[in-house]
Amino acid sequence: MDTDTDTDTDTDTDTDTDTDSDTDADSDTDADSDTDTTPPVRTPTSCADALALDPSAASGVFTIDPDGDGRNPAFDVRCDMETDGGGWTLWWWFDADDTVNWRDVDDVLAEDLSACDPGAASCFAHIPDPAAAEIRVTDGTDWASWAFAADNRTSDRAYGAFVNLETSAYELDLHLDAWNPARQSTVRLDANFACDANPEISSDGGCRNFWYEEQEGPYGRIRSFNLDDDGGYGQTAIAGGTDNSGYGVGCDVLERSLAYTNGDCRAAIYYR
Repeated sequence: MDTDTDTDTDTDTDTDTDTDSDTDADSDTDADSDTDTTPPVRTPTSCADALALDPSAASGVFTIDPDGDGRNPAFDVRCDMETDGGGWTLWWWFDADDTVNWRDVDDVLAEDLSACDPGAASCFAHIPDPAAAEIRVTDGTDWASWAFAADNRTSDRAYGAFVNLETSAYELDLHLDAWNPARQSTVRLDANFACDANPEISSDGGCRNFWYEEQEGPYGRIRSFNLDDDGGYGQTAIAGGTDNSGYGVGCDVLERSLAYTNGDCRAAIYYR
């Protein structure tokens, strides 16, 4: 009978016990398993952007980066998240700062906001964000805001100065494109706080709109800015530096006067 060793008992080692049995490392247990769903933290470009990112944000110091991923580093600013809808970035201020040596000040807009300490008593900076659409000025009690308008020559001058440090001469043409507040806090800022667009009105106190140029003051020439109104001589809507009177230097906002408020001047200007 047939008693050879070729008995075909299928006892060979090819029994499908190899290691390729879906137990390898590629079993969706690797690090790329979509378990990290937290989006990266983005530095806001302005206080308005910070408020959009967190509608519950309170007023205070925030870190912003106006040029986003550009070459300029982020820096700290003070944000007003409450007044007039919030989202206001403080960019120019003077708080009766007797430590300012006006003999060393050549231009009241020349500082970079990134170089200003938010807790300092004064900062003579310009707006670091070309997308700024409006400004708000306060004397600590009242406030008024202006919206930039491309079709208004006075607004265009103000934007050129506040953002790009573009100079403009004293305007001799009365009532040329009056640029008036869009909103304000009280009726105290009503009639005298704007420029009447009617050239027939002569009792306007010499409304000459906006200029940003060197003006002679008690400590020499200082490049200063001024948005005039109908309030009368020596009073204006927004001004910083000197009023060319030879008496005052500092700031003049919301119907006050450089000549009388130099030592007591308190002003803050925000953009949004």
